[in-house]
Amino acid sequence: LWQEAMTASPEKLRPALQFARSVPPEEALAKLKTYEHLGGAEAQYHTELGRIAMQQRDAVKALQAFGQALALDPEKASHYYNRGAALLALGQREAAGADFQRALAIDPKHGPAKSAVTRLQAK
Repeated sequence: LWQEAMTASPEKLRPALQFARSVPPEEALAKLKTYEHLGGAEAQYHTELGRIAMQQRDAVKALQAFGQALALDPEKASHYYNRGAALLALGQREAAGADFQRALAIDPKHGPAKSAVTRLQAK
């Protein structure tokens, strides 16, 4: 379905992002690279690159991608949460905790950030 949507609308980013979520990481990255001209200035594009990097257990690349998403859209709680998850994967607990708290400051009901803070406090 998403492959057809990409073919029908090659200048739209959304079908490529959806397609990337439905295929293995390597295939997703290859497809997203062809959309860099559309996605480079879009937070969602960088978020997807970060998600894929986390799947591949490459927290350094994920941190870079999530940081770029945050720079493009600093008012979205999920961007802080995602960056915090990458920081936590790199063993940077304090920095991760700060990002989870920033996510909660923006959206006090952000479930993943709440859970992450609770887990950090329990350890």
